[in-house]
Amino acid sequence: MENWKKTRKGKGKIQDRKDEPKNLYKEVKMKVLKYIIVSLIIAIIVAVLLPLSNSRVAVKGNDTDECIAVIEKMANAVNSNDFISYMNCFVENERRDMKDFVSYNASELFKEKEYKLVNIKELPKEIIPAIGASVSKNGDLDGERFFYCGTKMRLDKEEKWLYNGENYRVIIMKKENGSWKIEGIVVPSYRVIVEKGFGFGTVEESASVKIEQEMEQKGLVKNYKGDIIEDLRPTDADLKKEKGLINANDTKITANNEQIRPSSIKVYFTNPDNVTYWRNARYPVPFYDYVQDVLPNEWEGGWPTESLKAGALACKM
Repeated sequence: MENWKKTRKGKGKIQDRKDEPKNLYKEVKMKVLKYIIVSLIIAIIVAVLLPLSNSRVAVKGNDTDECIAVIEKMANAVNSNDFISYMNCFVENERRDMKDFVSYNASELFKEKEYKLVNIKELPKEIIPAIGASVSKNGDLDGERFFYCGTKMRLDKEEKWLYNGENYRVIIMKKENGSWKIEGIVVPSYRVIVEKGFGFGTVEESASVKIEQEMEQKGLVKNYKGDIIEDLRPTDADLKKEKGLINANDTKITANNEQIRPSSIKVYFTNPDNVTYWRNARYPVPFYDYVQDVLPNEWEGGWPTESLKAGALACKM
């Protein structure tokens, strides 16, 4: 017998039971449709994000940029110890210096057992003077681009600015014969980059800021584990040697956020005469000798006034 009875639903609303199969069908149809839509959205998200998660570089910018391609090529050359490919990523004057350098000290070229680019972003020119990342005499930085890079390294021996874990550099790019080349790679001020809001926000970056501060304030070079790699603090004997200009009794090493000068500064030599004299391509030159004899020759009279002021202050320190 046909079920013609009426039933109450909700607040006194009458609904014929004949409509229930139709409503159930619509409800199921809507659920299936929603399921299909959600599944498609998830599939699209996975298709987009999966390649990025497997990528060597988490690029914060245009991943097709020619500059980034050159930086990646350089990183691959370090991993494969391919000196020719590495050298060809740089501008001509850098290539020339590298050839001279490797001719008498090839063992100093690739210290990294692993060199993996994990983060990269382009920095605005306005921040470059504040982080000390300029390598050219071009005061207005025309024609240069600056990329802040996080690179995961594995080393047999850690040293100042080279740690097992993520290391940070600014790579300066410049066009040469119509192609982008690396003009220089510098260690920037991590603290300023983070304070200005241009950091990556990684745990390693925060640790690098602390390492930088302790190095500047206490003269101790530490790694991410807190181990002391190098003690740069000058001794009383070092201070007395400074031609009697400093009384060692009045210059005590403290740890109360004071800036102290290091006992030496490690210099990479590209001039064969310097290599012969120091008997090494990389040698810790006494800091006082460096300030007195080397630093004044690294500034030129035609440079911007603020650069000359910075040089004068460095020499006084």
